[in-house]
Amino acid sequence: MSGLPQLSLFVRAPYSEPGTSRDAAVAIGPHLERLEAAVLAALRASGGLCAHEVEEATGIAGNTVRPRLVALRGKGLARQSHRTRKTASGRLARVWEAT
Repeated sequence: MSGLPQLSLFVRAPYSEPGTSRDAAVAIGPHLERLEAAVLAALRASGGLCAHEVEEATGIAGNTVRPRLVALRGKGLARQSHRTRKTASGRLARVWEAT
């Protein structure tokens, strides 16, 4: 053993600044409908995309795309398929589809 501590791959990030999270949520509020519509349109037009492909197709940042996909899933408008595709780094990513 190298003497290094064993680290979990699933470590939660510290939640040290609730004010910034709240401010971000308030700031994005007026844009949610437009962002979700753009993500959903990209899914419908393509027959299914990975999150990074939605980012490329819409020009919306990945940190905005992923929560929109989850929100659309919660509304029953999108789902993760059983298909995967490789990302630029070679890892597999799940393909999202419009329902």
